[in-house]
Amino acid sequence: GSRLWQEDLDDDTNQEDGYGLVADGEALYSVGPEVVGAQTQIEVWSTDLDGNPRWKADWGDEGADIARAIVLDGDSLVVAGTHGDELVLLRFSTADGALLDELIWTEGGPFSAHEVVTDGESVWIGGQSDATGNDQAILIRAGAVPFVMPELSGK
Repeated sequence: GSRLWQEDLDDDTNQEDGYGLVADGEALYSVGPEVVGAQTQIEVWSTDLDGNPRWKADWGDEGADIARAIVLDGDSLVVAGTHGDELVLLRFSTADGALLDELIWTEGGPFSAHEVVTDGESVWIGGQSDATGNDQAILIRAGAVPFVMPELSGK
């Protein structure tokens, strides 16, 4: 096949990577890190289906913030990533990229979030934790609205 279109989502000189992608039939939404020097922050972009930019949202303090997991949840997006060694959940409006909710969770880390799914009531994050000094696969279930992380109990 042939390439239908390609769009550079940013016009600055920083490096951006698109790690996760979802669509709702009217728009595309992508998440990844923006690299600024030796620091990263989480970026979420939206374009129309032809690649024309709609909005861009940044999160983080240009530290070690990275996300690669994104899922649609009604009229919002749920993003899972890391803030340093901590797990972060973010909710953005699909209309304008406004930040609607955020939660940073430190229990059981350091973390790396790779996937996120939701049914509107719960959010499940898949990834890994190095809490024992040996990388272990993790699956965490959290409340979705607002974000509520579970107490650590082994289950």
